[in-house]
This record gives sequence, C-alpha cells and structure tokens, in this order.
Amino acid sequence: MEKKLKQVDFAEKICPSIFASDFSIIKDEIKKIEDFGCKIIHLDVMDGNFVPNISFGPKITSDILNVTNLIADLHLMVSNPSFFIDKFLFDKIKYITFHLEALNSEEDIFNLINKIKKINRKVGISIKPKTDVSKIEKYLKELDLVLVMSVEPGFSGQKLIEDSLIKIDYLDIYRKKNDLRFLIQVDGGINFENAKSIIEKGADLIVIGSAFFK
Repeated sequence: MEKKLKQVDFAEKICPSIFASDFSIIKDEIKKIEDFGCKIIHLDVMDGNFVPNISFGPKITSDILNVTNLIADLHLMVSNPSFFIDKFLFDKIKYITFHLEALNSEEDIFNLINKIKKINRKVGISIKPKTDVSKIEKYLKELDLVLVMSVEPGFSGQKLIEDSLIKIDYLDIYRKKNDLRFLIQVDGGINFENAKSIIEKGADLIVIGSAFFK
C-alpha cells in the first residue's frame, strides 16, 4: 500500500519564499511559517541583472533571521554569486544555491562549489526551465541540493511549467543509480493543489511563495 503523506511530513517539505510575503508585517508572516510546521525559510536574492527583478540584501536578510529560529536556504538569482555569498554569511543559512547559468566555465562552477563547502554550508545548483538537466551531471556528486525552477526565475505568481517536472524523474533516477544523497527542490508556480503531486514525483523540498502567504 502506498504510504500517504502526513501533514507533518508535508509541512516539513515546504520552504516558503519570504519574497512573496508582506514585509510590512514580516514578523506575523514568519509566524505563519513556524505555525504551519515548516523548517526552512527560502530566501530569493535577485540582483536586477541575472533576473529583471530586485529583492532584498544582507540587512533585510539579517532582520528576517533575527526573528526566527528556523534555518534558511539562500537562492542566489544573481550574475556574480561568489561576490554575494560573502555578503550573506549568516549562521542560520544552511543551504546556498547558485544558478548554473550565472557562470561561464566548468572551472568557475567547481571553484564556487568548493568555496561554499569551505564556509561549511550545503551547496546547491539551480537550473532554469529551458536548461537541459544533463548539464549538471558532472557536478551532482559534489552537491547537497538541486533546485529545479518550474518557472522563469525573477517574479512571484507565475504558472508552473509542467515540462520542467520531467527533470525530477531524471534526477531521482540518477541519484538512486549512483547512490547519491542530494536533495531535489522545486520552485515556481507551486500551490496547495499541486504540491503533493510534485512531492510524489520525487521532490524532497518544494518552494511555495504567493500561494502560501495568500
């Protein structure tokens, strides 16, 4: 018999994106996250260059983390992730994820992976919907997390691109075949209607933004 996803298991797989919250009542919004039973806050940092939007910087990130005991995962949607990493070295940030598309060479990617490991953080790579998932194969044994974008990054409230979910199967099969332990995270267009089906496909963590806070 297939094991049903319990509410507690479901809550712990959700990483609410604080970018979609109401920053005028940020403490109340964070309490919603805690009361629901989530364990991770998702921090979307955007530079207005790699993506056309700008979100928030180190000061606001520090303020957010100071009013919660939850851990955070940092999603760098920026053109120079190495520079930004140095600005976000907060204790509660456990995962740092950068975009494959932000770097120009294999050497640069491995160097950034090693930099994140040296500061004792879990390392993740994210890929846009149009990026072939096979392009990250050579890095998978070094990763703790792969973030599959199911919308074009940069804005909240977009509709999920269904074809992007094929990547979940690919990654789940690859890690089982090669005995790897990286987590699969999915971000974009996820709501409480489609979240459980995405988890059942093999996603370990799902990012929910607008749908969570609304």
